[in-house]
Amino acid sequence: MKITKERTDKRGKRIVTVELDAGEHIVAFNPNAHYRTGYPLEDVVGGHIILDSEHVTWCSIEQRWVS
Repeated sequence: MKITKERTDKRGKRIVTVELDAGEHIVAFNPNAHYRTGYPLEDVVGGHIILDSEHVTWCSIEQRWVS
């Protein structure tokens, strides 16, 4: 994802234009709200936790998640 344009209007709302790679999706999270994760975990987590997450990939050589 790449942000190509961002501005704030008179009401304080952010207007953002983004460029997504093939297969990417965009979702908005409120840091003060709570969200239920999907099956099989179905945990409830705060939006601030989701916003602090980072993209990782599985390393088959080391057998662990790496940043």
